[in-house]
Amino acid sequence: MQNFLWKIICCFFPLVIVSMGCTRQDMSQQDLNLQMMESASASVAAPPPEQKKTVLRLPAEDTGNRNPYSHANAKLSITPLLYQSLYTLDDDYIPTEALASSMREEGRAYTITLQPNARFSDGSQITAQDIVASLQEALKYPSAYSSLFRSVESCSATENGQVLILLRQEDRNAAALFTFPICKAGTQSEPLPIGSGAFVLDGSSPTRMHRNPFYNSYNSISQIPKDMETVELIPVTDDESLEYMLKIGVIDFYFSADARADLYGYGSTEQLTLNRMTFLGFNRSSYSLLHNPDLVQAVKKIIDKEQMVSYAYGTLAEIVDYPFHPGYWGRINGELLLEQNSPSAVSQSSESGPGAALDGTFQAELPTLEETMARLGYTSRDEDGFWIRDNRGSPQRMSLRILVNAENEPRQQMAQILVERLAEIGIEGQVISQAYETYLQSVSSKQFDLYFGEVRMESNMDVSRLFSSENAPKMGFEYNAALEEAAIFLKTGQTGYKGFLTAFSDASAMEPICYQKGSFSYSRSLPGDFITLHRELFLDIQNW
Repeated sequence: MQNFLWKIICCFFPLVIVSMGCTRQDMSQQDLNLQMMESASASVAAPPPEQKKTVLRLPAEDTGNRNPYSHANAKLSITPLLYQSLYTLDDDYIPTEALASSMREEGRAYTITLQPNARFSDGSQITAQDIVASLQEALKYPSAYSSLFRSVESCSATENGQVLILLRQEDRNAAALFTFPICKAGTQSEPLPIGSGAFVLDGSSPTRMHRNPFYNSYNSISQIPKDMETVELIPVTDDESLEYMLKIGVIDFYFSADARADLYGYGSTEQLTLNRMTFLGFNRSSYSLLHNPDLVQAVKKIIDKEQMVSYAYGTLAEIVDYPFHPGYWGRINGELLLEQNSPSAVSQSSESGPGAALDGTFQAELPTLEETMARLGYTSRDEDGFWIRDNRGSPQRMSLRILVNAENEPRQQMAQILVERLAEIGIEGQVISQAYETYLQSVSSKQFDLYFGEVRMESNMDVSRLFSSENAPKMGFEYNAALEEAAIFLKTGQTGYKGFLTAFSDASAMEPICYQKGSFSYSRSLPGDFITLHRELFLDIQNW
């Protein structure tokens, strides 16, 4: 099946499995609630696959407030059902016009022409004033619309009905920023603003939606099968019951950022590569051994990404060499862009790059490694093969501290693989596992030599934020002005990908490892075209 539909949704917690051997008296209240749901599900069981499905049952918060701005970070958001945006993003983070019909770029100014026949659910026309009011409301919530908040300087309506958005910097991928929901001006602060999405809430029921008679789909991503007439919102009071609700047929859809291959063997399961990158961070400060660039390169050469990812995530992650979403990188023909006009383009996929086995290719470079060790004062090895130096008459091993979050099992597993690889070139790796808050403090104070981290990338693939003077120290990186400049030049189009990646390879304290995947499980009664055509049905996978 094609790339799965839903794109940006949020993490659910795993279900506490209901014990089948307990008596009713021994059951917890949650067990009893789940049992009651199972009994009740008989009356709402999913129709056989061959029948057309007209009702979609989705989990939702038990609240009447559906404001897409103030509640943007709410779990179980149904915003994309109720509201459209100027642009939508597909699974590969490529923007496509929705309410916008075209955009003209002039430096930092972006002039957007709207679809002429776009209507709200009350039948009124969508105007530039509605876009301005919606954007201004979104900017009131910087935690929910962070990239938009950092990027937009001003917004206004032009005399001829267009929208003029002025950014603080030029952005070669600006359209990916303009995915905020559009509401009718004057209603944008209400609990249920007027939108133009495929569905609208029934006035008589806060949990039932019917099709919007004025809905217009402007791209294949947003098409809704004509047979899907109603959406039932199933109130959910706790995360732990969601998987079970899918299993017994109370709901039709479930997402897990844990990326399990199957959820109780119920329904069908698809995977989606999230915009979350796992990386290995290097302490390049003067008091770390990794201040030496030759030692950094030696460590990067022995990183076995394939082994790490396979052991930690199985097939539920995509290995990367560059800090861009792999789908996006493939869609923009990233490798071709690197090769254009440059036969010696930056590449980390050669046999001598990260992930290479310690065969003759790397062994041939061991004399260089020995020279590096000698410059650091390590001139011999102990009986276990580790490099040692004299420390006031006692041998001291070359040892690197590898920091991990104790609550993240995959990263702990990757750290163990790295320890084994380091040992093969005579470096001792010591894994330091800390609780999350302590781990964050250790990262920002650079109490590590190496650390495994994760970062949520920008929807417009702006990597300059990672290397800014503000954020680099928080991520344990030594600030490098040249690298930040290269990232900004990439964003603004002043340089190509090769120019940025050359600076990234030379100066970065980060080695990308992989992008993680999430799993969507859904009722087998949902039609296949519904799944493949609705990648944007639920926006913002990180915020569920």
